[in-house]
Amino acid sequence: MSPTAAPAGVPAWLAHPTVIPASTKIPLHSDKIPLSTDLRTRCATTDGIVDFFAVQAAVLPLLIHTARNVTTRHRLPDLCVSAPTGSGKTLAYVLPVVEKLRHRVVPRLRALVVVPTPDLVQQVYATFVQYCEGGTGLKVAAFDSQATFADEEAAVRGKAETSADATHDDFPTPPVRRGGVSAVDILVTTPGRLTEHLAATRDFTLQHLEFLIIDEADHVLNQDYQGWLEKIRAATEQSAATTASFTGIQLPTCDGLGLPHHDAQATGARGIADPYIFCRPAPRLQKLIFSATLPSDPGHLALLNLVNPQHIAVRGTAETAPEAEADRAAVDQTPETTAAAADTKKRKQGPPPVDCTVHFTAPPSLQEFSVLTTDQNRPLAVYHLITAPRCRSALCFTSSVEAAHRLYQLLTLFAKKYYERMHGNKHRKLVKKPNPEDPAAAAPSSPLPPSDATQLPTLPVIVDFSSDLDPAQRSDILQRFKRGEIQLLVCSDMFSRGLDVDCVDTVINYDLPAQAQGYIHRVGRTARAGREGHAYTLMAAREMTKFRNLMRSADHLDQVARYKLPSNAMRRFEQPYSMAVRQLGIIYK
Repeated sequence: MSPTAAPAGVPAWLAHPTVIPASTKIPLHSDKIPLSTDLRTRCATTDGIVDFFAVQAAVLPLLIHTARNVTTRHRLPDLCVSAPTGSGKTLAYVLPVVEKLRHRVVPRLRALVVVPTPDLVQQVYATFVQYCEGGTGLKVAAFDSQATFADEEAAVRGKAETSADATHDDFPTPPVRRGGVSAVDILVTTPGRLTEHLAATRDFTLQHLEFLIIDEADHVLNQDYQGWLEKIRAATEQSAATTASFTGIQLPTCDGLGLPHHDAQATGARGIADPYIFCRPAPRLQKLIFSATLPSDPGHLALLNLVNPQHIAVRGTAETAPEAEADRAAVDQTPETTAAAADTKKRKQGPPPVDCTVHFTAPPSLQEFSVLTTDQNRPLAVYHLITAPRCRSALCFTSSVEAAHRLYQLLTLFAKKYYERMHGNKHRKLVKKPNPEDPAAAAPSSPLPPSDATQLPTLPVIVDFSSDLDPAQRSDILQRFKRGEIQLLVCSDMFSRGLDVDCVDTVINYDLPAQAQGYIHRVGRTARAGREGHAYTLMAAREMTKFRNLMRSADHLDQVARYKLPSNAMRRFEQPYSMAVRQLGIIYK
């Protein structure tokens, strides 16, 4: 393979990204970001934004220009953006969508955001609502299975037109669904819930989409979800079948003025597609793919039918190749320069190809450590880390929901035993009567409910955060966590993607993740939005080789330092830990 050739099976555009250094920032009020004044004000007052981060600096100019230039909006590239978790990817697509749609006249479903979990649906939905308020008139809806199917249906349904509603002079027109009016402009959903509505909700259409956004793409595209991607393609490309005349000759995709035919164009008289005068052209559907790591199989991206795709990668300064310095000009590019430069770039020799399996860029403020311990001492290592002075809010990830619950119970038992050993029975004067209505209260077998532990300033508050809780309970726990009332959430990998909590300063990998992508998404829960964070991965001696291989596959081994547990602390824990283990054994008999 030549030094500039893409790996086998990997398209050149994916192997040769436009690399943006992670340290790149652009001031909020810079002319390089073509954002309206009211949205700038909302950025400053709502989120306290002073500078746009690297991913926003790269993506915002490119996308927002689409609303300002009719001649180039159908030639813009689809984007695949890989950037660290917590780097501001959500705002990188929320702001362009709101900026472009805020002047719409007729409500139609023009932006669809697909994410993997209901919790992430709610977080993205809340961000859109936050920026759509204040006079834009845009309506946002969420499909997250928390509401009933009927309520979701009522929230999005609009009156559907048929071509019979727009018959022409001499020919009766058969009724062909055209989409019509929608009750919402922006929809955030999981793939599974979307397919249910496509199949069962009358008058629900995707024919007017201008944005298809897939967040956490590596997870979403690797799952089938009842063939959701094929169903989206069928719904958005429905007009493609109408571009052929009754003679079977394929009509051009653009009209005589060089403008594209309407995405939702319906069949006219005698099967001939409506001309431009009857179907006003609309911008081409633009697909935006965001993830910390792009899918390991390029075939998954091929299913999206991307048009003139570009790969934008946010990387740490040390990882940025010298050739990539020229790519920083991408921050200043506009649709006009992008369209002209696309063909030129293909003819030029690009930078060395990227290993598309996994490429991990850690936030500069993240410190990562490997912790060698034994299986028996893992819970003690967790307790030692969360009681360190610099730890205020921590997440501990396990390999399963069951493992998370057992660890939660053991840590809770141990915390009580250890506190009794250090402080005698003084803690009993501080403990209040349990509140049975507290959704975060521990199970009956747990001797120290989290709500009571908050009364003990030296005793960490530990909560089991799992899918066994209903959405209202999870929301309540997260609010307590954000307020600092809970110090440790013990959870499984299910929540390594759905938790968007900026206050997390420590992540603990209790079990090794199965893949490098899992590690990336776990540690990405901390060091978000420029804040400092620490990530610790616990392992036995037999697991060291596996961990090194995981880090090498992500080209990240050099970023992980060793952390040695203090032996005196471990000895101090031994007696209360033995008592807690015995008590847990009784619970599970």
